[in-house]
Amino acid sequence: MLGFAEEQLAWDATPLRSRAVYASIEPPGLVLPSNQPPETGDRELSEMEAQRGRENFRVLRTTALSVDILYLRPEGHVRARIDYGTDGQKAATAHWVVP
Repeated sequence: MLGFAEEQLAWDATPLRSRAVYASIEPPGLVLPSNQPPETGDRELSEMEAQRGRENFRVLRTTALSVDILYLRPEGHVRARIDYGTDGQKAATAHWVVP
């Protein structure tokens, strides 16, 4: 995780509308009683209201060593695997694989 100062900079750069997600009253993962997604039009918060979400906001940095991509499509699924170099920046190998 980042230090508090770096995390605060990331929070400050997060648009107010996006901060509303972190200010949710209900806990993440709560099963909703409806078969429809929840309305999102009421997520407009003031700067002060959005601050209650700050305690739920974290920034994590990770390095992917490999990525497996599966694209599901009606005419046939395709899959690819990308293995990154040891520096985690540049793709060392990329292959199509059997889905």
